[in-house]
Amino acid sequence: LAFQSLRALQCQAEAEYANGLEFLQRCLKVCHRLCQAVNPS
Repeated sequence: LAFQSLRALQCQAEAEYANGLEFLQRCLKVCHRLCQAVNPS
């Protein structure tokens, strides 16, 4: 029982980590577009 709940927690943590990375990448893309709009090279 303890092992199963631990595994479930690990799966949840991995899912949240993946969501966090995706969110971060989206933010970086938006920031990059804003930077290009403000300061076109």
